[in-house]
Parts: sequence; structure tokens; C-alpha cells
Amino acid sequence: MMQLQEILLDYIPDPQLELVLVMLVVPFVVDAVMFWVVDSLIMKKYKQKEILEVSGIMENSQVMKDEEYQVGAERFPMPL
Repeated sequence: MMQLQEILLDYIPDPQLELVLVMLVVPFVVDAVMFWVVDSLIMKKYKQKEILEVSGIMENSQVMKDEEYQVGAERFPMPL
């Protein structure tokens, strides 16, 4: 572990700059990568769902959801 630290941070002469890198820049980069990975996974799931809906596999479940919505709307009508 100490060798990795020496390799990555030895070329930075200023301790203040090293602190900024370790406390601000690296966490920002890691957060951006994590956001990208999670977003990619969510979009992959959304695209798979879209493909299934287009092919008609989920058509029946959508009809049931619409019917449930209509039943719920009858029970709780919107005030005018």
C-alpha cells in the first residue's frame, strides 16, 4: 500500500496540492464513475422493459395496470 502511495503522490511537491487532490479531485472522479455505472445499469433495465413492451409481452400487465387505475379513480374522484 505504501508503494502505491509513493508511486501516485511522490511527483507532487506541494503538500497543499496533494491534500486538494486526495480530498476533492479523487472523490469527485470516483463519484462521477459510480454515477455513470449506476445510470448505465438503470438505463439498461429501462431499455429491456421498453423492448418487452414493444414486443407485446408486457401488454397484458399494462392493461391490468390501467384497469386498476380506473378502479382507483372511481373510488377517489378528483374534486372539481
